[in-house]
Amino acid sequence: MSTPLTPIDLITSQNDSQFPYNRSRPRMPCVVQLGFSGSRSLYDVENRTLEDIARIDAEIEAALRQRLRALRHELELKPDHFLAGVSQIAIGGDMHFTRCCGSEGGAGIAMQRILLPQPVDCYLAASGSRGPDFSPAQRAAALELLQRPAIVHVQCISNAASRAERFEDASHAILSMSDVAVCLLRKNAPSKRGGTVDFLELARRTQKPTLVMLVEVSATGAIVCSSTWHDREHFTLPGLPGFALHVSPKPEWSAESLPSATAYCETLKEYFSRAAQDGRGLFERMARVVLHTHLGATVCAAMALALAVVSGEWVFWILVALLGTELALLSWGYRTHHALDHDQIVRVWARARLPAEIARSVIALGNVHVYLGHLAQMRILPVPNLDRLLGTISWLHLGATLKHAETDPEKLRHDYVRNRIDNQLEFYRKRSAEAKASLLFARRRFKLWWTLGFGSTALKLAEVLLETVLHAPGWLAAALGVFAVVFPVLAVGVLSWASAMDLEANASEFAEMVGFLEKQKAAFQEITTIRPLRRAMLDTEAGILAEVSQWYVRRSYRSGPT
Repeated sequence: MSTPLTPIDLITSQNDSQFPYNRSRPRMPCVVQLGFSGSRSLYDVENRTLEDIARIDAEIEAALRQRLRALRHELELKPDHFLAGVSQIAIGGDMHFTRCCGSEGGAGIAMQRILLPQPVDCYLAASGSRGPDFSPAQRAAALELLQRPAIVHVQCISNAASRAERFEDASHAILSMSDVAVCLLRKNAPSKRGGTVDFLELARRTQKPTLVMLVEVSATGAIVCSSTWHDREHFTLPGLPGFALHVSPKPEWSAESLPSATAYCETLKEYFSRAAQDGRGLFERMARVVLHTHLGATVCAAMALALAVVSGEWVFWILVALLGTELALLSWGYRTHHALDHDQIVRVWARARLPAEIARSVIALGNVHVYLGHLAQMRILPVPNLDRLLGTISWLHLGATLKHAETDPEKLRHDYVRNRIDNQLEFYRKRSAEAKASLLFARRRFKLWWTLGFGSTALKLAEVLLETVLHAPGWLAAALGVFAVVFPVLAVGVLSWASAMDLEANASEFAEMVGFLEKQKAAFQEITTIRPLRRAMLDTEAGILAEVSQWYVRRSYRSGPT
């Protein structure tokens, strides 16, 4: 069962170190990304029979598989961590690594992404200084490997002009998304721009924890494999954001039985939607307390000031009661404001809504097999380990949708427009109308209180200047004095409430979102094929999450009413 959610839980959980790993409380699955690069030629094949080559390749691959299998123990991964591989698919080391990935590979690497310096067809037909990169047989083997169920995504990540720059781009991309790197190198391999030695040098410069596995094959076919760690001390055990540590996974989930992205995100959405509602409600209640207590204290002070000129024993006790009430209200208001600020209630609300909206975005895509590039913009938010959550979701989505991808554009368009765009339009129209109405109400109340305050002050001034002529009753003079203080405070309180509730920004952004979604809905009616439909869906999700990101940043650095 999940630990009951409280605002304090969410705040303190921003620091993962406050929650040491506890095997009795399982955590949501978290990806550990393994970048790989291998030499194209791990040994000389000249003067060797086909049987010898097959035997040597099988022994090298078995040694690599055994070494990869040991990584979980060496890196001290927890049961909720699962390994995912990132590499190219060149001949030699890359192909050995690909065969080791997936459940059929036996190395404990759940999934694999292929990042290429060129599109697949160009990559397999490319030639270097020594001729074609792939022989016909090797090209056929690569195409067969690309059909493995473990390979969940193939992407070209470079458009550089030169071959060397393209391979450098691929190395940079693989390393940038990796938590740890593995190099399978031929002993004494020469350095080549964009090659595996260059990959290793880049990993060393960036202090990426790297396991280097050296292969040496003698003329007689004897194989010697040795391995060395570099910068292993820089490895940090990956973890989800602190606020996600309270979410309990399903009992059947494990590194061997990973959930789909939809199931994973449904769990997040259910938990954090409730948390966001609780956070918003708590903030609004506390903000009202701060405003009302200070307004009440102001009324007490003004009344006490007005009664101070009145004589009589009964007045003394009323003054004591008024001033005592003022102190009590000020104390209550201060303590509430301190709690609102110290406990960061607004950030709690924001940090709860953020994963809930991310989860909704992924759920809305359903079985569309596409890399969730729209989540990349969320990684710039100042949330520790948010990229780890987003990366885990992306891997799970690619893995779950590979075999069950929706390919009927008509059905996909209809379902997405009805279940996502129409629902979001209804939400933003309602919130836009509420924000505009509240903003209008606040502005009108400000004008009312300002007018009454100005009028009361003007009348009080006239009464003071013409006291000998007007002979106004004492109660009227006292009342005007009270009104001259209270009404301006009411006007300022309305403005403070509007600012605390972010009414002006909400009214503007929600209206813009309505316009954006209406435009997207119209554009969807013109799409009839699957690829542009996928792009349009990602564009829509990117727009929705952009609004959430802006809202999150505003809320994360805003306290209560002041």
